[in-house]
Amino acid sequence: MRDSERGEFPWNVEIFSKFENDFGFQQNVFHCGGTLIDDFVVVTSANCENLRSSTELFISAGVWNLNDLEDNRQIRKVAKIIKHPRFEQGSRIASIALLILDDQVDFSQRVNRICIPEVDTDFSTSMCFVTGWGGTPNSNQTIRPYMKVVEMQLLEHSMCTKDMRRTLPKYELHESFQCANEESANHLCPFDVGSPLFCTIPGRQQQFYQVGIFVWNQFVHRNMACRDGYGVVNLFVKMQQFRHWIDKELEKLGRNRNIYIPQPEDDDEDQPEL
Repeated sequence: MRDSERGEFPWNVEIFSKFENDFGFQQNVFHCGGTLIDDFVVVTSANCENLRSSTELFISAGVWNLNDLEDNRQIRKVAKIIKHPRFEQGSRIASIALLILDDQVDFSQRVNRICIPEVDTDFSTSMCFVTGWGGTPNSNQTIRPYMKVVEMQLLEHSMCTKDMRRTLPKYELHESFQCANEESANHLCPFDVGSPLFCTIPGRQQQFYQVGIFVWNQFVHRNMACRDGYGVVNLFVKMQQFRHWIDKELEKLGRNRNIYIPQPEDDDEDQPEL
């Protein structure tokens, strides 16, 4: 685990609401992370706290240090929330939501979309990472100021089921989930829910695809402070299982699915990698 560099992962966004404290000052309340997949669409977990129409939500793109309010970030209001129709709050099945923004963000070196893989893309030999602002073990912080980067290893379905049953003995892993963990530690915590799991594919080591959305581990399940430990299983909604749903929802908004397909490698080198 390490701190990210400014602008290193331009698709990450903060999802937050605002409130006025007892002294009359307005403060931001962090809820979860999300990912830009278009200039006006964010994908996140449907389990994200306060992800409902009665809460006035905002996203912040281009943010690196949450405490630096003078940072050159782009803030947009969430105009509409689209949750998957098969979403189950408790099991976290189909825990995916699209946030439609009231205005487009301006793409730059620090703000950009991530690519979404085709259904049949193989990531078994890929390098994978999670980025987010959830507090890390032994830090005494539920939310950390600087976005972290955590290297992950994807787990096969059978191995994931076995590991999950150490916590939930009769657990049956749904096909729409992807599991991943760290080699010898745990750095994913409750406020990382909604954060992206993204991977490279062979031959394109600088091209990232969002493979999953973080939705669960033992600490999220028990709503407890995060701590370090070997063998923690992290559960992600598998993006490839919901690719067709995303395509259909964006088509309703007048967008073509090609918007989140990678650009050819011989494109202008000055274009930021997605």
